[in-house]
Amino acid sequence: MKFQEQQPNMSGTQNLESAKSAALLTQNELSEFKKLPREEQKRHQRERLLKLEELQNKFRIAVEEATKTGKVEEAQKLKIAFDKDAEELKQLIGIQEISVGYKYKDEKGRKKEETITIDIEKEVADYSAFYKERGIKLPDNFAKQMKEIWQKHEKGITKEIKEKGFNMVLLIPNDLPRLKELDEKMTADYEKEKGKKTLWGTEISPIVEIRNNARIVLVHDAPGLALQSELRKTLGKIYHGEKEDGKDNKAEDFRKQGEKMTLSEYLILQRIIFEKTGIHIDGNKSSSDKHINSTWLPGSTMKRHRNIGGTFTYFAYWNPDYGHLYFGGFSSYVSNNDHGCRLSRSFS
Repeated sequence: MKFQEQQPNMSGTQNLESAKSAALLTQNELSEFKKLPREEQKRHQRERLLKLEELQNKFRIAVEEATKTGKVEEAQKLKIAFDKDAEELKQLIGIQEISVGYKYKDEKGRKKEETITIDIEKEVADYSAFYKERGIKLPDNFAKQMKEIWQKHEKGITKEIKEKGFNMVLLIPNDLPRLKELDEKMTADYEKEKGKKTLWGTEISPIVEIRNNARIVLVHDAPGLALQSELRKTLGKIYHGEKEDGKDNKAEDFRKQGEKMTLSEYLILQRIIFEKTGIHIDGNKSSSDKHINSTWLPGSTMKRHRNIGGTFTYFAYWNPDYGHLYFGGFSSYVSNNDHGCRLSRSFS
């Protein structure tokens, strides 16, 4: 890829800011850069960094010469050229977009491929506005923190998107409100549909969520588990244990596979998709499914449920008949034909 090289034809430090502005890459040039493979992007960035180092050395020599002779024109030109290239490099380094090809098979076994693109700059802006709208105060370093996590885990994020087709991110700040307060903020206005709010099928007080750190969570935006190839695989799996006719879709199975989605994350995911589409996820009955497929949330557990021992795990779905979000808890070893799991991958 070739960028336009502009040679400044001016002198004097008073023209420095206008030279820098004129030197910035155009939106078209930035768009072309984004289309390059990530390794190619990095190569261009390295080349520009080397050029900056060369200009810096030349500028140092020119300053020494100007000190001796009093002639500053050459040093001024080199300063303008250095700042020009530095501004353009900042633009290129600032691009933190990931674009990945995802190959899969649809319900009929046909091979499919799609390109999944996630722009962290846009996501940070969108989530900052989203949390403000919902009355959640963000830390001052929220944007910086999210971009640093994105950069730190770029390879891992790319790998998971390629393998699992994750096409959406949740940006989770430090110290979210407590679960009950978060529920109220995320489900506000849901009751206008049929006059009901979240229905808690089991107690909320003993819920343990495994983390509350700042993180980026990869997820799918499919309205239902049966509507995306990777999520569909979590439904009705054959169990080869004690009973051949059992189902291998227990919460404990997904937890052992590393699944960690929490109630808090699900509340945010449900709200984000509702605001974008007007659809409540995990609430539609399709022609092939008589029942709604609810999702396990392996990251949210209870040590005890009333007088029953053992670990319980929460699950969730949207009940369209009664117009409410439903959360319930089962033993982590219970199998249910209607249960699957909203897969996710978390990076912090």
